[in-house]
Formats: sequence, structure tokens, C-alpha cells
Amino acid sequence: MVTKEVTLTEPDVLGLELTPTNATCYGGAKSISAAVTGTPLSDLQINIDGGGFTTVTASPVVFNSLTAANHVIILRRISDNSCLVSRNVTLTEPSEVILSLTSLPENCANTATGSIKATFSGGNGVYSVSIDGGNFTELVSPYTFANLSTGLHTVLVKDANGCQRNIEINVDLIPCGNAHCTYTQGYYGNLGGMSCADGKSYTTKQLIEKALKSYPIVGTDPETHTMTIGSNGHSVLISNTVADINAIIAVLPGGGNSYQLSAGNPQISALAGTKYLTKNGTLNNTLLAQTITLGLNLGIDPTLGGFVLQAGELATAAPEAGCGTTIPMPRSYSIGEGYGSVVNEYTRFVFAAFVGDGMTVQALFEAANKALGDGILPKDATMSTLANAVDMVNKAFDGCRIAIGYGVEPLVSNATSPQEFVAFQVPIVNNQLTIKYKFSYVSDVTIDVFDAVTGAKVFTKLDTDSYLDKEVKLDYNFNKGTERVYIVRLTTRLGHDEQKVMSNPY
Repeated sequence: MVTKEVTLTEPDVLGLELTPTNATCYGGAKSISAAVTGTPLSDLQINIDGGGFTTVTASPVVFNSLTAANHVIILRRISDNSCLVSRNVTLTEPSEVILSLTSLPENCANTATGSIKATFSGGNGVYSVSIDGGNFTELVSPYTFANLSTGLHTVLVKDANGCQRNIEINVDLIPCGNAHCTYTQGYYGNLGGMSCADGKSYTTKQLIEKALKSYPIVGTDPETHTMTIGSNGHSVLISNTVADINAIIAVLPGGGNSYQLSAGNPQISALAGTKYLTKNGTLNNTLLAQTITLGLNLGIDPTLGGFVLQAGELATAAPEAGCGTTIPMPRSYSIGEGYGSVVNEYTRFVFAAFVGDGMTVQALFEAANKALGDGILPKDATMSTLANAVDMVNKAFDGCRIAIGYGVEPLVSNATSPQEFVAFQVPIVNNQLTIKYKFSYVSDVTIDVFDAVTGAKVFTKLDTDSYLDKEVKLDYNFNKGTERVYIVRLTTRLGHDEQKVMSNPY
């Protein structure tokens, strides 16, 4: 009998230990270090999340630029790919530091009465906040920075990890005073209207009577005051009689072309059957209707006539406390999370160049009367532009609005919008692309995908149920055997965000 010894061997057991490196700030670097055991290394291959296998050249193998998600790593032998080991690990990151600002204006110049309210959340732990490059102070949200002057201010917040977010916002200025009371044709033509003048409430008839009583007495009756619209025998007379007051309400608001009045001086209550009225009984002359309205407004507000007009855009604000107040309603701008909204923005009225730099409202009223009576217009004006300028005055102070100034810029902030969404699996593998929403406001979402080379839209999807951190899978065949670049565009009610993604043909 011959006896021989045979030694049986087997490969080393494969070993795979994963060490994650999580992000300290939202969107920061995340990686996985994979310590590999098993010899020889040249017989080992490794992959992550179903991607292609690569040969191991050294241990550990580090996977960089990863998303905050669960990741699966597989180690196998090339010589026997049934010999493999799989491990998974979850990478994390804190939520984004969110900062929203709301500004309130400075009332009257050089009073330092403005403020900014800062609301902050997200991130990790305690917050420290700074304004305009000052020292950081540990604060609790929301916090209001008071005693601020007009101008651009920068607020910066950071969390316990040092993750930061900063936004610039403007503190506006509200000039003091300069309130006037006007009403439009529509108000004077409304029998059931209520109004304010001198801090008191009036019905439509009461307000018209008040306005007319500011004009001269005509005739022997000491109670008959008359406003003349037009001039030199081409006019319409309006007295504070029951008939004329009722006629004003009946013929306003007017419309039609603007033209010189015919010869004669009829009372407004005696216009029936004339070309001044439409078939419906309203005034058929826009300049006449607007000038009557301005005349009434000058009658109820004796300070209106001295207001100086300028060519360009006049901004006015509603009164903060209603009838009788001279404090403008403050406008404010709230911004954060990539969107903003203005509250109580000023209303703007554009005056034609012919008003120049110095024409008062009283001078405009007189120019309108001269155009209606003599047919003589201010330089560079037409009947139409003159009527429009009178209309702008009537509307600018409608309901006792307050003049803010000319050329006042709209309230805006130069804050940059953060990323509205993030895309996962980039480069695209397994023909899957998932995006996650990073906005928190309510909006329908349109998702479009374009071929970056041809510009052709290859995919579109409407999502009517959006919410923060929602993940949406795009069901499109991205992997078509070649490496391609796509542009993914997400459009909400407040704008759009785009990102480039690349498909992996393998």
C-alpha cells in the first residue's frame, strides 16, 4: 500500500468594513472608506450602488461625492465571482440652514426706526446671528433687529456646526406727511358711497356738497356756490343745489373722446339732449369728466392744489390707520427659501413729460379748464395726455393716500435663490433618475428634461402635489447605449431651477 498526503487549500475569506464620513453641513462632502481584506488584491473587484465593478489596487477604497442615502458596496473575486461579500451603510447630512427676513421701514428720515425680523431654522443645534458684519450673538428664532436706518442690511446665521446662510434685505424709508384726499369718477358716480375728508366720514352727496361750498357764491343766493369747468363762455356750471348734485352722480363716470366745450354755460343738471351726454346719460367727454372730478377733489382738500407734479412715476401709499391718518402703511419684503413677497407695495402713477418739473395740481386744473374753454393746450400736451394727467391725480390720492415720492424703486432684495431640487444617481445608472424638492412653498411643479446637445425636450411631468423633500422618479429611458448629457428643469410658480445630469451607458 502506498500512502500519500494531499493538502487542500482555499482562498482567504473576503473582508469588507465600511467607514462613513457624513456631512457637517447640508450639501457638504460625504464619502465611504471601504477597508478590503483578501489576497491577492488584483483578484478582487468592488462596486457601489449597482455601478460597474473596478479592480482593487489598494485598501482602503474611498468613494467620494456621495449623496445622503443608503449605499450598498459589493466586493467579489474575479476568479470566482460567486465569492462575494456585501455591506451597506447610510450617509447623513443635517437639514439646510433656512433664513427668512421681513423688513419694516424707517418712519421719517434719520430716526432709525426701521427693523428686520429674522426667522431661522434647520441645521444643527444652537444658532448665532450677526447683522452687517457685527459680532455673532446666540439667539432664538424669531429675532427682530430694531433701531435700523434706511438702506441695505446683511443678516448672517450659523448653526453649531458653523453652517451659514446670509441674506441681504433693504430697509425702506417712509417720508413724513404729505397726505391728500381725492376720489375717482367711479366714487362720485356712486350714490351709496362712503368717503373720508378732514378725518370725518361723508356720504357721496355730503362730500359733493362739501366740495362745492369751497367755490365762489354766484348770484344773490348766499347758499349757492358754483364751480366753473371750462372758460370764456365755453363751460359747464356746477352748483351746490340738489339738482346739480344729483346730476353729478348721474353723469359720472364719463368716457369718450376729449374735446373743447361748445359755446354756452349750461348747468350740469341741464345737459339732457346735448352732445355732452351718451345715450346712457353719462358724460361723453373724458377730459370734462376728469376735470369735474379734480375740481371736486380740490374742493374737499385745500392743500391738494399746492402739490408739485413731476414728469415720471409718483408712488403713493394707503394710510395705515384709515380715515384721517397721515402715516403711510408700511411696505415690507419677506424673503427666504428662494422666494419672496412684498406686502403693501406702493401704488405708482406715471405723469407725462408736459407737466415738467414744477407744475402744481392747481396749475394742472387751470390748464384743463383752459383746454376745455379756449381749446389751448399746454406745450407738448394733447387733449388725451391732459385728461390722463388729471386722471392720475384723481387716482394717486384716492381714499386719502399719502405721497411717498417720485422715482421710488420697488421693494426688492438681492438674495440669491438656493437650489430648488437635487438629483440623485448622477451619473445615471440602472436607467433611473430621482429628484428631491428643496422648496417649501405651495406650488404646482413642472419637470422638463432636455437633450443638452439638441435642445429638444424629451420628457415632461406635471406634479400637483409638491412638498419639501418629496422624491420624484423620472420614468424616462436615459441610458441609450451612449453617454449623454441632459438638462433637468424644475418650474414652480416662483421661477425655475436647472441642473445638468449625465447618463452612464454601462
